[in-house]
Amino acid sequence: MVRSFSCLRNASSQLEILHSTILLSYTFSQVGDLEMKTKLFAYLASQAKISGPRLPGFNLDYTSCIVCWLLQQQNPYGGFSSTQKSQSQ
Repeated sequence: MVRSFSCLRNASSQLEILHSTILLSYTFSQVGDLEMKTKLFAYLASQAKISGPRLPGFNLDYTSCIVCWLLQQQNPYGGFSSTQKSQSQ
């Protein structure tokens, strides 16, 4: 595991691919690496394109909860399962 995280830490110096950066930030958040989490979230925040007013109470902790929930909703193929039942007519 240590070598795996070392490899990921080295990859974190190349943040051009946004999707990879998001996955890295989630990974380091889950393992409790506060230094890497802070670095990656700061980068993501600097890249965010915000339109409209900022919402009070909508911070990185709240956002990370949303990301975690979304990741749990993914199916094995990377898509999302429907939460609505189909009606056959």
